[in-house]
Parts: sequence; structure tokens; C-alpha cells
Amino acid sequence: MKHAARFLILPLLLISFASQALANISLTAAPPADRQFYFVINPGKTDSGAVEVENIGATDLNVELYAADGTQSNQGTFALTTKSTEQLFIGKWVYFNDPVIHIKAGERKKIPFSIKVPDLVAPGTYSGGIAGQVSSGKNEGTKGNGVNVTSRVVVKMFIAIPGERVTKFDWSDFSYIPGTDTTKPYFKIGYANQGNTVINVDQKIDIEGFPGIQQTIDPTVANLTQGSKVEIPIKWDNPPYFGILTAKATATYSELNVLNSQNINEQTLEKSISVVIISPTVYIIAGLTLLTIIILIVYISTRKKRAKTLVKASVEHKVKAGETIMDLADKYGITWKSLVKLNKLKAPYDLKVGSIVLIPKPQQRSKKK
Repeated sequence: MKHAARFLILPLLLISFASQALANISLTAAPPADRQFYFVINPGKTDSGAVEVENIGATDLNVELYAADGTQSNQGTFALTTKSTEQLFIGKWVYFNDPVIHIKAGERKKIPFSIKVPDLVAPGTYSGGIAGQVSSGKNEGTKGNGVNVTSRVVVKMFIAIPGERVTKFDWSDFSYIPGTDTTKPYFKIGYANQGNTVINVDQKIDIEGFPGIQQTIDPTVANLTQGSKVEIPIKWDNPPYFGILTAKATATYSELNVLNSQNINEQTLEKSISVVIISPTVYIIAGLTLLTIIILIVYISTRKKRAKTLVKASVEHKVKAGETIMDLADKYGITWKSLVKLNKLKAPYDLKVGSIVLIPKPQQRSKKK
């Protein structure tokens, strides 16, 4: 049983120091396949299929075809290993009689391939794909250093080995990594596929707490090939400057039915961690605030001490009928303003008969203005 899909991916690597156009190809699964290659093969048995390669550029090309095992990107999404990586499964089982083909501009060719599954292979669903790679070689007719320009297109492939299907998911890590002066904080999530099926993980992180923070991060779906382990860094694009928070991660994992690309047997797990975030800006603001408070305390304390000193260095005068601030100022040879300030009087500075007014002692008195 097999199915295949037309699957076009833009070139993965576009590097050129010389002036030339990058060749373009498309790689699709040949009919009667649909969507992606899917084979069910018993250990020790063989099968076959074909891809179609089309040169959609304006120049003739040499295209190299090869199979590769599936893996995960650093975000946990599906990816193919490179040609130079040691291949363990699909990358070893699939081969082409003519792996390098010459294809003219606008031409489309159907290229067969064979699959040979070894005798001793554990049951399960194995992920991988077929890649078509264009390498231009050294640029001719250019001065200086010519560079190889390589582009790659891929089509997915799954090979199911009959036997007991085991879906076993392990969630090993959910942690918070504080930011620095130049980097933002992020979360790290670790997963492992300990079974023999392909697992998809739908992820979400809800963040809430003081002071009124409520955010949600929706990472891309993680794809776990059998036996794989991944540690996924999840960016926090809009972290607050300050917060005492709780981060709750939700992982809904399910077996991927590769035949129809549907998720089955979904289960949901949750993990929560406490997060305290204080950005360098907060430290600066807190430092300036503390410095301001210290200055105010020193200033207020100094004024109080000065006021107490003035009170101790004063004599008391009992107000008589008809006496005013100006009268007392003239009598004691001081300024009326100093009397007002020392006694904390308010306009219009009326004095009540019998009240006590503090008068600076002679050594504390200012000259009368």
C-alpha cells in the first residue's frame, strides 16, 4: 500500500558571490500517489515508487536525487537530514539507479526508485523523504573565487513496518531562561518520542500574574519522529519589565496517522512554573528611586535637626496686648521673617495675648533688614 504527494519547497540554501541566477526545480511524487509517500513494507521485502523532477528555470541542470532520514528542526518541526549525515533508516533503504540526472530547461522527467527494507527491522513508522539537489559547481568565466550554489527541494516519505503500534510520549522539561542585556527571556520545552509512531505536539504557554500580566504564546506544532528527543526554545517576544508570574504550558500530543495526515488518540498534559522577571531597566529605576528617597530622608532629617537647634538656642517671649511681629523684631533687633520662620507663623501673623513667641538668643540673631 502506498500513497504519495506533490510537495514543493523553496530552495533551502541560496548563497552566491558571483553574478548568476539560481536554478529552480520542483520535485513531486509521481502518480498515483497523493500528498506524500506512504509505504507499508514487511521486513526483508521490497517496494518501489517514482518522483517527477521538473526544471522550471531557464538553464539546463544536473539534479542529484537521494533519500534521507527525517529529523526535527530547532523548533521541533519536520526536517530532513543532510546528504552528509549518517543515514540509519529511509536514507539507507531507498536508492536510485541513476541518482544524477541531466534535465533541460522546461523539461519534466519521471525517475523511479527502489526500497529494500532489511530483515531485522523493528515495527513502527519511519520518517524521511527524497531530496533533489542542484549544485552549480564552480562558476566558469568569472574572476576571483567562484562558489557552489546549492538548492534543495524535498518530498516527505513514511514507511510503516507492520507490528504492534506503540505511542509513548515523554515531557522531560519546561523551564524559564532569563534574558540578558542583549537577549530576551525565553522558555525551553523538552520532549521525547519513546514509541514507534510519529507524534505531533500542539503547544501553548499561558502567562499571568502581578502586575496584571496576561499573555499567551502559541508555538508551532512539534513533530517527533520515532525515538527522537528535542529541546525547543520558545521565544517570548513581549516580556514585561517586571512581573511575579505563573507560566502554564499545555501540550496536546497525538499519534499522526500518516496515511491521511490526521491526529488520533489525543491526550493533554499541563506543567506550571513560577517566573520572576526583572529587566535591567527596572534595576535602574529602582536604584534612582532609592537614591531619591535617601536624599529626601537626609534633607528632612537635617531640617529637623536644624529646627531643634534653633529652638534650643532661643528664649521665650510672652506676648503682651498690642504687640505685633514687627514690634518684637524691632525690640530684639532681628528680622520679622526670622521670627515667622522660627515660630512657623502663617499670614497675617497676628499674635494672641499671652502666647509664647520664640526669640533667637543674641548669637543666633540676624542683623535687622
